[in-house]
Amino acid sequence: MAPVTFTPEEGKAALEAAYQGARDDNWDGAGSKRVEYSTYNYAQQFLQFLPNYMALPDIVADTDGEILFEWDYGPRQVFAVSIGRDGTLSYAGLFDRNKVHGSEPFSGALPSAILNGFELLSKHVGS
Repeated sequence: MAPVTFTPEEGKAALEAAYQGARDDNWDGAGSKRVEYSTYNYAQQFLQFLPNYMALPDIVADTDGEILFEWDYGPRQVFAVSIGRDGTLSYAGLFDRNKVHGSEPFSGALPSAILNGFELLSKHVGS
């Protein structure tokens, strides 16, 4: 997969929009939890560590108060990372017949399991 870059401003704008739209409880009108500032802060750090071959993901607030980064390239080509208020990175991916999922702490560098997910997705996109 050829590198697909995005500007830091594009990433920051998408993250900011997700955060601003979910700063209060019940932001979706269906009982959702608000996104804590700590979650937003960890999401900002995560965004800075994305490999340069990854496209800008969809960045949305989740109803559980986490921020979700999702790369969806169609059936069986998807990877998502959800960031919790304590910096936990929960991930899930589907790459053809291969599935991955788990949780890892975020401590200033991307865990190898998430980097592996990025690699798997990049190998399957367009194949």
